[in-house]
Amino acid sequence: MPWSKFDTQLNDAVMSHLSDLVTVHYEFGDVEISADIEGGGELNDFKGGGDFQHDEVILTVYSSDALAIERYQKITVNGVKMTVNKPPKPDGTGLTELVMVTLDETDQRPDIRY
Repeated sequence: MPWSKFDTQLNDAVMSHLSDLVTVHYEFGDVEISADIEGGGELNDFKGGGDFQHDEVILTVYSSDALAIERYQKITVNGVKMTVNKPPKPDGTGLTELVMVTLDETDQRPDIRY
C-alpha cells in the first residue's frame, strides 16, 4: 500500500473517532466542518518551575476543508466564538492545524496605516 494511501486511511480513522463539528463563518454563510479540538485552559509547566495558562485551542481539520480559511477567520467551537490566531499550517498529510483564540467582540484586525 502506498504511504499516501495509508496516511489518508489513518487520518480518516482518527478524525472519525476524535472529531467534533465546528462552524466556520464565511461572508457567504456558515459551513460546518469536522475538527479535532485540543487545548484551551490547560495548565502547562515551565521548565524551571511554575506553570502558565494556555488559552489557545488547536483545531486539526482536513486540508480540503481549510482551503478558504485564513488568519482572523471566525469559527464557533463548542458554542464559543473564536478566531484563527495564526496562518493555517498544513502538515503535509492531508490535515491542517488552526491555532484559535477566544474572540472578544471588540477584537478586530489591527488597523495599520502606512
